[in-house]
Amino acid sequence: MRTRRSASRYRRDAVVDACTLEHRGYEFYCLDRPENVPESCEGWVLHGHHHNKDLQQFPFVS
Repeated sequence: MRTRRSASRYRRDAVVDACTLEHRGYEFYCLDRPENVPESCEGWVLHGHHHNKDLQQFPFVS
């Protein structure tokens, strides 16, 4: 069985604040907190601010 390491044991340079992905002509800006989306973003936003298993209220992509 694998155990989780504490966050302090991970390299900081391996963590990103946000990234942009492109797939089939669509651009996705990915980050944790939606209030941090830059105004210049014109594509879709995928954020992880709501950590919940309620897919009716918080679907993976809405």
